[in-house]
Amino acid sequence: MADERTALGPGTIAKYDHELAALAPLGLDDVTCDAALTFVLDFVRASARALLPRPHADELAEQWPVWGARLATYVGDDFPLARRVGAAAGEAMGAAHSPALAWEFGLARVLDGLAALA
Repeated sequence: MADERTALGPGTIAKYDHELAALAPLGLDDVTCDAALTFVLDFVRASARALLPRPHADELAEQWPVWGARLATYVGDDFPLARRVGAAAGEAMGAAHSPALAWEFGLARVLDGLAALA
């Protein structure tokens, strides 16, 4: 979405009220409740953007075994942590990135964080 300006009107206020109602059981003060809602919505927006089609994504996914091995030679021994973590993540996901895995991990952290505020 290129234009993220909010169109203010009755529908926008109804949406905001509906979203706040989902957080009401947490018993947060009003300012924290608004910040928590913004946090959740920002996470959802960022996760949705990660699902947008990217040019050449299919080609990269198909070529990941070759690129993963090539990348390992570029990294060499200078960055052992990046090499180890990147290799493990790449092997587990079969790609450089997994929006689904990022969503599941992130959502669990978001919910844990909000639960801690309750």
